[in-house]
Amino acid sequence: MPGVTLHYGEGATELVPRIELDEWDPPPDALAMIPRDLALALRVLPVVRSDETLVLAISTRSVPGACVALEAMLSLDIAPVEADADKIESMLARLF
Repeated sequence: MPGVTLHYGEGATELVPRIELDEWDPPPDALAMIPRDLALALRVLPVVRSDETLVLAISTRSVPGACVALEAMLSLDIAPVEADADKIESMLARLF
């Protein structure tokens, strides 16, 4: 994923990697996994899909339980990654 950096440590939620979303757009197949209104309501950003897993950027502003609900709805494993809330919201507005 060019332009995307995952890391653990300072600023990352325990056991959840952090993603830097600078200068990178999720591929269309990932964005298509979650309807626009739902992504905006939950404040989550699909990052990439790999087989049966959807990587999902979340933040402190994301709706609690969003990952569990989306796993059930999509029948996919959700791999959450923490991202800056303002960047998620900015990308949602631009991409959707």
